Amino acid sequence: PGLAAFIKEYTDMYSDYGEARAASLNFHLQQLSRLIMPTTTTKMGLWTLEQDDAFFSNTAKGSLAGILARELQITETQKGRIVERRMEIKQITANLKRTLELLQQLKGAANKKHKLFKDRMEKCTRILSPVQVVKLLLWVNKNEGELREVCPGWGSEQIIPEKQ
Repeated sequence: PGLAAFIKEYTDMYSDYGEARAASLNFHLQQLSRLIMPTTTTKMGLWTLEQDDAFFSNTAKGSLAGILARELQITETQKGRIVERRMEIKQITANLKRTLELLQQLKGAANKKHKLFKDRMEKCTRILSPVQVVKLLLWVNKNEGELREVCPGWGSEQIIPEKQ
């Protein structure tokens, strides 16, 4: 394997746009999504608690409210307290949906950054020889402070700005 293959392997393993980092990021985002999603029991509870008065009034033998009332032996007082909490439950459900939307936005932003950085470096590697690419990587690593001073916008692609 030549220097170009080594650069590709290094890039895939260590760069912020490499395959290893992308896989790790996707794994952690999937784990966050899994942890945010309510369990089946919680989903059932949230759905039931959000229902209107007609749902709780229908205590027929085959209705869900009727089944729950019998199985759990829910009293009228408990039913009233459940209904009182309806708006709180709707807010919790709305917050959950918003959290999942934000997670999707984060995933999209991370993938966009990954693609942008990868495209830029691929342009450089098409222009430079493998030896020049290695020299560039080493030089950038060594001179990052200088780059901040002389390059307008250096670091502007940071997701979280540095504290000054």
